[in-house]
Amino acid sequence: GDSAVIESFLWLALPFGLASNVLFPVATVVGERLLYMPSIGFCVFGAVQYFKATSIIGSSRTLPAVLDLAMLLVCFLYATKTWDRNPVWSSTVTLFLEHIKIVPNSVRMHHGLAAEYAKMQNFTAALPYYKSAIKLLSDKKFNSKMRQKEKDYNSTLGQYYSELATALDELSRQEEAVPYYHKAIALQQDEYRYWNRLAFALVQTRRYDEGFVAFFKCYSLRPEAADMVNNLGNIYMATGRAEEAMRSYKLSHRLSPTDSESLYNMAVLLLRTGQMKQGYEMMVQASRADPSDPEKRVAALKAKQLYLSRR
Repeated sequence: GDSAVIESFLWLALPFGLASNVLFPVATVVGERLLYMPSIGFCVFGAVQYFKATSIIGSSRTLPAVLDLAMLLVCFLYATKTWDRNPVWSSTVTLFLEHIKIVPNSVRMHHGLAAEYAKMQNFTAALPYYKSAIKLLSDKKFNSKMRQKEKDYNSTLGQYYSELATALDELSRQEEAVPYYHKAIALQQDEYRYWNRLAFALVQTRRYDEGFVAFFKCYSLRPEAADMVNNLGNIYMATGRAEEAMRSYKLSHRLSPTDSESLYNMAVLLLRTGQMKQGYEMMVQASRADPSDPEKRVAALKAKQLYLSRR
């Protein structure tokens, strides 16, 4: 009756109105998941109208068949649409791609797709979407509201630059990554993660002096971090400054006595400077400090062979 029509209409209209971006924006463009309740209302409404129509034209011979065919056609059309839309929901990537087709200027969708590709270790595919997200975020036309919140804007843009640089880093394109790390740091000058990634990228490109500055900045941000002191020692060793390297390794070991890396690096330094016995003994200590690491066990055996060959 009329109550069923009203109830089905409310099931259809109220949830759909709340999720349709008509009454107010809900930031959803691929919203099939929001249509479950409206679909119930639509089906009930259609069924009520169908049975009303059949009761009215029940004496006719042809109209009921036409009505049945019309209902079958409606069901077929909706089934076809469902079949067509199912692939969109096959993965997170396809969902983001569909979002971008509908809202091509969405910063969030471009960044979300880039992050999803990065999660899949497909950094080559992630790069263009990181770049497009940065381009859109930097465009005053699309982000005037965010720009008013300068701290949030700088944080978000800095994160995007860093993630783009990290993707390039993972592809062994450190020379290209370095400028993006610098851009991220320019927006957030005391962000430890950015300085840390920059430092490693600089060392990998053999820009040791710049890498030393970046690692020292990391140390100034986190003076309790033994690994940063250890990294400073690595740069000292790479640039032939053995005494400074040894001081750094010893300080790193004092900051973290259970860490085997500083012991290992001290052993390498001692062996390189011709102190074979001390280097061998230190390598044995490093191996004992981390017995689960097979590389340190092998290094200890090689150090022993080197020591015995030089006696």
